[in-house]
Amino acid sequence: MGRLVGEGRRVDGRHKVLAACGVLAPLQFTLAWVVLGAARPDYDPRRQYVSELAAVGAPDAGPMLAAFLALGLLTLAFAVGLRHALGGGATALIGSALIAVFGLGSLASGLFRCDPGCGGGSPANTAHTVSAHLGLGALILATLVLAVRFGRDRRWAGLRAYSLLTGGVALAIFARGFAAFGGVGLGQRLFLATLFLWLAVVALRLLHLASQPEADGTDSTAQQPHAGPR
Repeated sequence: MGRLVGEGRRVDGRHKVLAACGVLAPLQFTLAWVVLGAARPDYDPRRQYVSELAAVGAPDAGPMLAAFLALGLLTLAFAVGLRHALGGGATALIGSALIAVFGLGSLASGLFRCDPGCGGGSPANTAHTVSAHLGLGALILATLVLAVRFGRDRRWAGLRAYSLLTGGVALAIFARGFAAFGGVGLGQRLFLATLFLWLAVVALRLLHLASQPEADGTDSTAQQPHAGPR
C-alpha cells in the first residue's frame, strides 16, 4: 500500500463557500424532486423518472428546471474548489474534471427538456438523455479516479474505500436496470441517491478541512519546538 502523503494544497476558509456548493447541489435537487413530486397527484415517483417533473408540457415545470440548473452551477463551483484543494497530480485533475462534466451534463439536462414520459425522439429529448448519461457516467468515473487520489493523502484517505464502494454500487444498479428495483422511478432514485450522497460527503470533508486551523496536511500532533531562553 502506498505511503500517505499530504500532497494537496493548503485548504483554508476560502474553500468553505465552494465546499458548501458541493453540499447544496445534491441537497436542493433531491428536495426539489421530493416536494414537487408529492405536489402532483398525477405523478408516481415509483414509475416515473425525475426528469418528467420538468418535461415539456409538465405542470409547474419551472422549479424543477431551476433545480437542474442549480445542480449544474453549484457542482461546477465545487469542482473548482476540490481541484484547488487536492493540488497537482493526474488523478486530482481528472477526478475534479469528471465532477465538472457532471455539472455540465446537469446544466444541459435542464436546458434541453425531455418529451412527456422522457421517451420521445425529439432533438431536445435526445440531447437531454445524452447529457444525463454522460454526466452521470462521468460522476461514476470520478468516484473511482478520486479513490486513487484519496488513498495518497492522509487527509482524504478515509474516503478511499467509500468512493470505491459508491462507484461499484452505482455501476451495479445501472447494469441491472432501474426497473429491477420496483419501478424505473425507484431505481433511478436509488442510483442518484448513491452518487449524490458521495458528492455531499466529499464536499463535507472539504468543508471540514477548510474549518481546521491546520488544514494543509501537516501533522497537528507533531511536537512543536519550544523557544529556548534568550
